[in-house]
Amino acid sequence: MKYTTKLESAKYEFRRVPETISLFTWALNYEDLKPFKIFCDIIGYSLDEYGTTFYKDLKDAQSGYLECYKIGNALVEYSDNPRDCETIIGLLFETPTNVLLDYIDGLEHDKDYV
Repeated sequence: MKYTTKLESAKYEFRRVPETISLFTWALNYEDLKPFKIFCDIIGYSLDEYGTTFYKDLKDAQSGYLECYKIGNALVEYSDNPRDCETIIGLLFETPTNVLLDYIDGLEHDKDYV
């Protein structure tokens, strides 16, 4: 229940960062959320929050064109809404995946959210 309360309190931020959420949910298909963690390294989130980056060497962070496209969209969004993105990134990392996906699925069907 505590996760749902936190997610509900960030409903406004969820609305403002669909590309960040899309990148995260898409990155669930990768081992260790690689594209999403690359995004977090680029914007400095991982260094600010954890004191280190997820990828120490750029060769470990190499990505294909689709990954770059999705990361690029999230970067554009971050440049417009950095605080909202950081709020949501924190929630994405701390909330269990099944709770998070249920919440996001519910948002997509919430007529007041769209």
